[in-house]
Amino acid sequence: MSMPKCVYCGIGFTKWSDYNDHKGVHVTTIQPLNTSGRTKAEIVADAERTWLRSALVGSEHLATCKCYQCWLKFADQVIKNQEGLL
Repeated sequence: MSMPKCVYCGIGFTKWSDYNDHKGVHVTTIQPLNTSGRTKAEIVADAERTWLRSALVGSEHLATCKCYQCWLKFADQVIKNQEGLL
């Protein structure tokens, strides 16, 4: 069985305890790089506006969609209105 090497700096270890201690150094020091210059909020807003838009289910979806799940929600709402629960 080969002993582990650090994927970040390539140092090899002969003991698992040394490897685990060294791994902790990288966990606390490595920060993700922001290569686009945008904030997290800008990235999320851009995703929601473009490629993620079709996956988001909003009130417009429920008003126009006739899929099974939306139809059941609509039926529940109609029943609650008729029973005076809303």
